[in-house]
Amino acid sequence: MRIVVIGDESVVQGFALVGVEGEVVHTADEVRAALARWMAASDVGLVLITSDVASLVRAEVDDLKLHSLEPLVVEIPGSGETQPRTGVRALVEQTLGIRLGGD
Repeated sequence: MRIVVIGDESVVQGFALVGVEGEVVHTADEVRAALARWMAASDVGLVLITSDVASLVRAEVDDLKLHSLEPLVVEIPGSGETQPRTGVRALVEQTLGIRLGGD
C-alpha cells in the first residue's frame, strides 16, 4: 500500500524527499480532484492532507476522515502552521485510536 500527500508545494516536496508521492493543490476544485483521484486508487492505503488545504473543502475532508477506512485520510499540519509538531505516526495512532507497534 502506498502513502500519498496532498498539500502545498513545500510539504509535497518534503515528503517526496522520503519517497512519498504527492500532489500540490491551490484551489478547492484541485483539492476535490486530487482527493477523488487518490481515493479511487486501489493501491493507496493512506492519504495525508494538510490542514490548510483541507480547510478549502472542510465538509468533504471531515466526511472522509470519519467514514473512509481504505484509504485512511489523516489531516496533518501545513508548512506555515505554528501549532506543535506531531509526527505522522502519532497522527495515525490518534486517528485509528490504537497504538502502533515497533517502538
